[in-house]
Amino acid sequence: MKKLLTIALAAAMMLLAAAPAAAAQTTGGLIAITFDDGPSTKYTPALLDGLAERRVKCTFFVMGNSLTDPHGTIIEANADVVRRAAAEGHQIASHSYSHPHLSQLSDAELRSELSKTTDALKRILGEGDYMLRPPYGDTSERVCAAAGAPVILWSMDPGWYAPKPYSAENLASYIVKNARDGDIILLHDFKGLDDVNAALTAIDKLREKGFEFVTVAELMRLRGITPADGEVFRSIPASAARGFDEADIENHWAYPELMKLRSLSRMEGDPDGSLAPERTLTRAECAALLWRAAGCPETDGGAQFTDCADGAWYASAVAWASERSLIEGYPDGSFRPSETLTREQLWCLAARAAGLSGESGEFALRYADDDRVSSWARGAIAALRGAGVLSRNDVELFRPQAGATRGEAAELASLLIG
Repeated sequence: MKKLLTIALAAAMMLLAAAPAAAAQTTGGLIAITFDDGPSTKYTPALLDGLAERRVKCTFFVMGNSLTDPHGTIIEANADVVRRAAAEGHQIASHSYSHPHLSQLSDAELRSELSKTTDALKRILGEGDYMLRPPYGDTSERVCAAAGAPVILWSMDPGWYAPKPYSAENLASYIVKNARDGDIILLHDFKGLDDVNAALTAIDKLREKGFEFVTVAELMRLRGITPADGEVFRSIPASAARGFDEADIENHWAYPELMKLRSLSRMEGDPDGSLAPERTLTRAECAALLWRAAGCPETDGGAQFTDCADGAWYASAVAWASERSLIEGYPDGSFRPSETLTREQLWCLAARAAGLSGESGEFALRYADDDRVSSWARGAIAALRGAGVLSRNDVELFRPQAGATRGEAAELASLLIG
């Protein structure tokens, strides 16, 4: 693969100039749809069918007394629904055991309400992190302290605020009209198909507006949030995103690849030594990464671009490509070194670097937003996926028009170098 990378670098570099400009950002934001009070053997399977058809993931806050009988015996029919939901990538969380006002319970009663549901989930699904949604949104410092998990409330409750009569049409209309980035939407999957149909209709209409849907856990991850036990969340908009702490670099998902490239002198950090894995990747950084992967070949002169000074840190990389007529730049004579690459552009570069043209690759939809991948990028992305390349950072969405990060570039480059 290393030899293949070196041979194919020329084609890869051509893409820096030849790839179409990134499409305008299409995302209207991220939303987490959640369902309380289930599971229901009558309604939840229909919801799961609709979500699977749309490749959308959501979060289920389940009732403990639907999982076990009063003697603690697992109710297998309901447990099977929960197992299916988890197997299909949905997040499972706790909604207490019997739906009381938690703040009104004694300490012993509170511990019992929370532990019985968590224990049932562990028996059904195994060890894991099960977030808590207090019934009625009733919380307090004491409840949060006892939760042993993040506490998830909501920013939109269509069942309470949508116009009456209660119907799928009115619920969906309210959701579509009022949805905002970072919303956590409260619905139910136990009392009828109104909420189920409303959710599926709203998903379809909001995706047309550029919204995407994720679990609460994935919404937090994409916003850089590592929640603390007892921390309360009502919504998680982009403005709530938390910057990456370089001191925690060893826990970053791309840490092994970043260290590998650094040890091979293929990727350098900032002047202060930070690797900035969540910073978006620029054209200059990408050119430098590929040039270093080729062994840092010497160049005869500087690149003929108005915005690439000979002394710039990326000058040799750009010159290397320019001498081979691989980078034409823009009509105004610039290279635009600080322009950000999108994720689909990065994947196309990686495919070319691996010698995968992707001309005949069939683009099978894998993620909910795969239909947003530009037509010119589909073959290359399909070719990489066909070769077994999948990013650990693509959990529920692919995000084709999002800016590619240095961590994502390191992962792809590491796979290609071998």
